[in-house]
Amino acid sequence: MKTLLSSHFYLPTVFPKTEVSLHKLNRIFYARGAIQMTMKMTKYQKIELDQISSNEKEVFIDLVITAKREKIIQKVKFVRDEDYAWGMKWAYDHFAKTKLEMKLIFSYAALFLTEELGVNDFIIYDKVLEYKVETKEQIEKTIEECWYENDEYYRFLNEKKRHKEYADNELMGKSKNTAKTYLDSLQKFFTYLFFYERETFPIFSTNEVSRFVEHLKEIKEPKRFSANYIVRIYAAIASYAKYNNYPLDKKKIDLPTIPSVLELEGRSLEEDKLRTLNEMFRNAFYEARMNQDERIIPNLSNQRNLFRNWVIFRLMAATGMRISEVVDLEIDDLYLEGSRTESRYVHIRKTKTKIERKIPLSQDITKLLKDYISFRQKNDLEIEKQKEYFNQINNRSKLTIEMIMNKKEIAKYESIQKKLQKENLSTMEKNVILAELNMMRMEKIDEYIERRFKPLPYLFISNRNKIVSKNTIMDVFRKKNITSHQLRHSLIKKLMDEGVSLNRIQKISGHKTADMILRYSTPSLKEVSEDLEDHEPKFD
Repeated sequence: MKTLLSSHFYLPTVFPKTEVSLHKLNRIFYARGAIQMTMKMTKYQKIELDQISSNEKEVFIDLVITAKREKIIQKVKFVRDEDYAWGMKWAYDHFAKTKLEMKLIFSYAALFLTEELGVNDFIIYDKVLEYKVETKEQIEKTIEECWYENDEYYRFLNEKKRHKEYADNELMGKSKNTAKTYLDSLQKFFTYLFFYERETFPIFSTNEVSRFVEHLKEIKEPKRFSANYIVRIYAAIASYAKYNNYPLDKKKIDLPTIPSVLELEGRSLEEDKLRTLNEMFRNAFYEARMNQDERIIPNLSNQRNLFRNWVIFRLMAATGMRISEVVDLEIDDLYLEGSRTESRYVHIRKTKTKIERKIPLSQDITKLLKDYISFRQKNDLEIEKQKEYFNQINNRSKLTIEMIMNKKEIAKYESIQKKLQKENLSTMEKNVILAELNMMRMEKIDEYIERRFKPLPYLFISNRNKIVSKNTIMDVFRKKNITSHQLRHSLIKKLMDEGVSLNRIQKISGHKTADMILRYSTPSLKEVSEDLEDHEPKFD
């Protein structure tokens, strides 16, 4: 007769002449399996079960752990609970975190029964793991399969560690949210590789990325991924591929198309159109960040412009500010640290009516403004250095050696230059001298720019490091087939439609009189047509 051993009951009758209780036997079974497994996964040379003791309320297990230089007795204590499957609970609490680990523990414990206690006629079954073995051969096969899966899983964990190294090295200048987005995207991609491209994991090429993109497109439940979402994931993959020197051919990857032009009509914009516009501005910025991974020098100036355009759109849509009020804002006009909405606001000092006003800011626009300011603080100086670098390589620089070096440095620079006049110099020797001169010059240019650089107080600036003009922003909106005033009109009309009082709207809009706000209540042709449709007499 075979003895049934389950995760709840281990019958002591299988152990000849044993005096240990059922619960002690339960502990021995789990502890031995955990010990055997732990020995394979830790730095310890030896882990042994010393003894199990108990009283009416508690059970004590002593593990003898032999490390490289010392022996440690580790005592594990837990409270009895007659009504709970405490073997399973103890193993999970102290050793295992996954079903794979639990399966290993069960298998090693079963092996202990057969090899050291001489139990040969048994059935071990656990309904949670759906695990059942009846022979030693089955146990050994299960252990082999588990270790194979475990090794594969640790390959996955090791790759995740490399993602962290990549983030520390490559994403230092990005916001925490951007870094998290990149890491989450890589997690999704490498999970796909682990399950669908196991043969090449963790190496990947254009083919694997292309199949992954198609995989994302096919997902419809619980929801279909947007084009913007897929493009953002690809941006993270492209960045990581560059970091690992994996060449990707973007032309061979069928990324979803993001709309570049939006046809809009009427003076106010509906919610779905505003969302589409937001995606267009946001995507332009994200794509610029994605494309920087394909450039030797990332074009931070272009990224700043696109981020600026997105933030201006969002700020105007959220506050109804005039375009002239927006471009005149300074960073110090923003109060972003309050926990309550009324303590987060933009202070508009230069207004059309010459009357200052304050507009509260939501959490969403506050976060975006913080990210934008953080981007500026991290990159404005680097942008000035990049501009000079491009001027240098295109022979457009106005800086002279006398401007960037003192007399002693000039003398050293010229002495290095004289080395080029020596006869019989090899090409490699010339290149080494030229590289030294270039490094010295660029180092002094950087120091010169750092000395003269002064952060601008303006919230929105141009490529020329000056306050951005109204015409620049109006042209940005014109290319999207909208006007800046449509954003202001849309917010005011929405507030009126939702029944907000005129004097409150006036506080936001900055109109001289409440009567001027009534112009914004004019219904659109679509709204009138919907009313007519609802009230038209019905005839047979």
